[in-house]
Amino acid sequence: MFVNQLSNFLTDEEFNQILSYIDRITRDNDFPGWKLTSVSDFSKNRRFWNFNLSKEKLFTEYFFNIFSKKIYEMFEEKITLSRVYLNGMTYGQHGTIHPDEFYSEKRTLLIYCNETWKNDWGGGTIFDYGETTKIVMPKPKTAVYFDSTIFHGAQTVTPDFTDLRVSLAYKLGVETDDQ
Repeated sequence: MFVNQLSNFLTDEEFNQILSYIDRITRDNDFPGWKLTSVSDFSKNRRFWNFNLSKEKLFTEYFFNIFSKKIYEMFEEKITLSRVYLNGMTYGQHGTIHPDEFYSEKRTLLIYCNETWKNDWGGGTIFDYGETTKIVMPKPKTAVYFDSTIFHGAQTVTPDFTDLRVSLAYKLGVETDDQ
């Protein structure tokens, strides 16, 4: 099991393209197209914003190709795409601690998509290893690549943060030698 924090995972150009897309879908301040959802049936009171990107070639092809090359260069893992979406949180919303998958050949790539971030705003992603935890703050252009079996969840943002905390989530598989 591993959690890799990748500072400056995105180039300025990649980051600006993603920010521009997010700006277009959230421009009216009421988050049109975003759906208020929950992590599972067990956490219906823990709702957050979600935007499905499975039909957006910008994310399923263009960015996936870029990111899969970066992942291969860093970790020598060939990845396949299962799904991709945006998560959003405002003050008072937070995630539950959960694994994304139960199979060791599954990975998650979270990319933080806010133009600026102050640690005083909270909103970190907590990773629970049982006896130890790690918190990754949602710094601009930072990503976290991790084993999807690791329990994790987003912490709430503070009242000082008055925007939408956004992360881009890629759910991935790892190609094995027998595939």
